[in-house]
Amino acid sequence: MGALPAPQQCYFSDIEARHIAGNDLLIEYAIIVSKKKRYQIRLAPDFIDESETLRNNKHIFKGLILNGQWPLLDGEILCRDEDLQKVLSQSVYPRNAKEKMDHLLSILLRAQKFDGEILSVNAIFNKLEIEQNYLKSGEELRFYLKTLEEKDLIKRLRISSDGFDVSITLDGLLYADELLNSGVQSNRCFIAMSFDPDVLPIRTALKQSCIECGYLPVLMDEVYIGSDETINDAMIAEMRRAKFAIADFTKQKDGVYFEAGFILGLERRVIYTCRKDWWDKTHFDTNHFPHIIYEDETVLIRKLVDRINAWLPS
Repeated sequence: MGALPAPQQCYFSDIEARHIAGNDLLIEYAIIVSKKKRYQIRLAPDFIDESETLRNNKHIFKGLILNGQWPLLDGEILCRDEDLQKVLSQSVYPRNAKEKMDHLLSILLRAQKFDGEILSVNAIFNKLEIEQNYLKSGEELRFYLKTLEEKDLIKRLRISSDGFDVSITLDGLLYADELLNSGVQSNRCFIAMSFDPDVLPIRTALKQSCIECGYLPVLMDEVYIGSDETINDAMIAEMRRAKFAIADFTKQKDGVYFEAGFILGLERRVIYTCRKDWWDKTHFDTNHFPHIIYEDETVLIRKLVDRINAWLPS
């Protein structure tokens, strides 16, 4: 029996699919997203390309791929609807109307070079950008822009046959500041770990991984605490400001469990790590979560960078 044929276009992104020969039991193809990003998709022969989950969430799958945030590794195989649900549950993307609106405002904020700049909506959002930002259509984009305008977060300045221009209002800038401080649009990663001197190489690896992915690593023993603050107040404030956390359970410090649980309670992403020689000592309440288990810091950096890039939006 010959290898099963690949589709001409990727089922999830509509990008041209390039068949990979050599496996008689799988549908296997590669897609090239950019010069730096390529995915190998592996599907079981009973994969249903018209499943309800795929049909209803294709714009999300497409956005994840176009942004280089497809959470599955090249070796993982998609079989059933449950596997597609796993992709959705492991990924970060705007999940409701407010998150879509906030995400759209953050795009406009990044586009401006100075406060009050007049921005061309058409220059910022073409068809590709609409798909990259998890929107189903230009009509949905216009709906959220109108919502931002009605909330006085942006102001529509000019309308022409080529589109229209907007600027972010002062209320919009203040609202964006609130999002930043709440962690929604933050570039901060809270690192919970042992502060013992003998795990300094792990600390260095965790910080390096964050920086490589464009995030600011925050460790409480490196944070300035004012005389009018307690360490607990400062720590909780930093956790609220963080977009996500890394919790390293090497040496089994109780504080790491508390901090990981607190950030999880804020509905933020927590990435769990542990050096292999301490893995058997981890608590059953957390060790069922997916962990990066490593033996040396080189492996930790490589796996952590891959996890951050896959799980977190740019």
